Amino acid sequence: MKCISQATIMVPDTVHTVYHCIIKHLMDWIMCLLQHHSRIDKFNQHWVMIPPYPGFARLSKPYSQGTQWSGKEMKAHGCVIVPVLVANLSNPLVRQRNPFTEALFWVKNVVRFHHMVQYW
Repeated sequence: MKCISQATIMVPDTVHTVYHCIIKHLMDWIMCLLQHHSRIDKFNQHWVMIPPYPGFARLSKPYSQGTQWSGKEMKAHGCVIVPVLVANLSNPLVRQRNPFTEALFWVKNVVRFHHMVQYW
């Protein structure tokens, strides 16, 4: 029988920590992009419009009003960020087309990683 020491009980899961940091960084980066292009209000409107769904933690307040997110909420962010961002970045100006296209490309790739990390 293997004994578990007190020191090993509180060791955080490395993948969870990396995953949490990546989603947090992604959301911070998106907020900077939206701020630069004056689309934060529209993003917040889309954010709270997401309907409830079984197994999904509904996002009840605008993203910019959140100060601390639980693990369940961070998981929800990874699930809804692409559709919310697509709705938010629609109808770009000519100068916004390239940055918006690149932003969606990178966000989609991070979300793919988000989904793969959830596999056992």
